[in-house]
Amino acid sequence: MMNVPTTKPYFPPEDIEEILKGMEEILSSGRFIKGRFLSAFEEEFARFVGARYAIATSSGTAALELVYRYFDVKGKEVITPTNTFIATSNAVLFAGGRPVLADMDADTLCLDVADVEKRVTPQTCGVVLVHMVGFITPQIEKIRSLCKERNLFFVEDASHAHGASYNGIKAGTWGDAAVFSCLATKVMTTGGVGGVITTNTENLALFARSLRFHGEDKTRGIQDRIGNNWMLSEPQALIGYVQTKRLSEIVEKRMAIAKRYDEVFGEISRLKIFSLPGGATCGYYKYPLLLQAPLVRSNIIKALEENGVATGGSYWPPCHLQPVYKKEFGYKEGDFPIAEDILSRVVTLPIYAGMTDEEIAYVIDAVKRSIVITNPR
Repeated sequence: MMNVPTTKPYFPPEDIEEILKGMEEILSSGRFIKGRFLSAFEEEFARFVGARYAIATSSGTAALELVYRYFDVKGKEVITPTNTFIATSNAVLFAGGRPVLADMDADTLCLDVADVEKRVTPQTCGVVLVHMVGFITPQIEKIRSLCKERNLFFVEDASHAHGASYNGIKAGTWGDAAVFSCLATKVMTTGGVGGVITTNTENLALFARSLRFHGEDKTRGIQDRIGNNWMLSEPQALIGYVQTKRLSEIVEKRMAIAKRYDEVFGEISRLKIFSLPGGATCGYYKYPLLLQAPLVRSNIIKALEENGVATGGSYWPPCHLQPVYKKEFGYKEGDFPIAEDILSRVVTLPIYAGMTDEEIAYVIDAVKRSIVITNPR
């Protein structure tokens, strides 16, 4: 039996060699923060995305809070998806605002623009769109236009979307700002944890660089505002720099695996694939499959794991059904019916740039066998 993990960072031998050489330089210099690798990573990431500025942080969550603080959400409402990791909305709370959850589009897994519009109130100051599993929704133009019409900030949570694009525009350049997570499970990593903000707004970039290092602005030891310690270390920046240079290849490889999955699973009646729209690229942070009745998610997951295939979900339960949000905000089952239906039936399969042909074939065969085992008719 083969064991296939859900994901694995991609480090070819030459990249490992470059990282080890850089680590030797860091260790010899003794400079572990705010060195040349931080600058190199930020410059390379900004160039890749096509943004004027990239600001590296200690985590994607820290990056979110920095952006929310810049937009001064204190005492205001920010619309975020219910189908995301809870950090997207928690960071609103950390910045003093109130998250207002919205439902999803069943076909794209991303925010539904009609539901967003219904939830805009005089207290709303912004909308956060999560590019779920790396998909940039075709509704993004409508969401961006809605924000502009209502004078709301528009932020991309691009934690899943390194290298993704739609109609030639990359994730990280659609909104007033974007936030990327570089957790070890993501499309690319800075090793362990890390995050990046991208923006074309100089004041936001200056604010984020100040706030991530205790509120220092230009003068060492002088704090101009209340900040925190959200710095990315030099070893992490080194890894992020090397990964960013490899990012186009990583995305290409992951898209090729997703295409193979699509070709097989798109022909199985009890499964539904989420197809990319025309003109889109996606790094496939996860590969989602929607199970059709009578297949049961828990049974399929159990069968796959018994065959050595690790699985994940697409944020089940969603934020509004997490115990803490039910307690704090009074959410209940039935509040977001589309998310509840779709997410309860989504299973995500292993996908990573270093997957071998044998591993891909094994996962495909395991899915087919799991369907037969759990539903022999």
